[in-house]
Amino acid sequence: MAQKCVSPFSHGYNFISLWCTNKKVTIVPFHEVSVEHAYKEGEGNKTLDFWREAHEKFFTECLNQVGLKFTTDMKVVCEEFSVVYK
Repeated sequence: MAQKCVSPFSHGYNFISLWCTNKKVTIVPFHEVSVEHAYKEGEGNKTLDFWREAHEKFFTECLNQVGLKFTTDMKVVCEEFSVVYK
């Protein structure tokens, strides 16, 4: 059984906006991220299509900065968490 930990979340400028504890962490290929995970992440209209489009753009930009290419079979970390302090 994995240990749970409390982690800070920051939205830039070294400002911690909340503290969370992880509930579930999975590592899957980008193209296998589930509809359920996309919905729970809650971005945009909460659809898998929106999630894929937004994250492909983000990962492509980040990877390009270090000379790497995005592929849909790359592994991504999907984390579910609970807010413990806001």
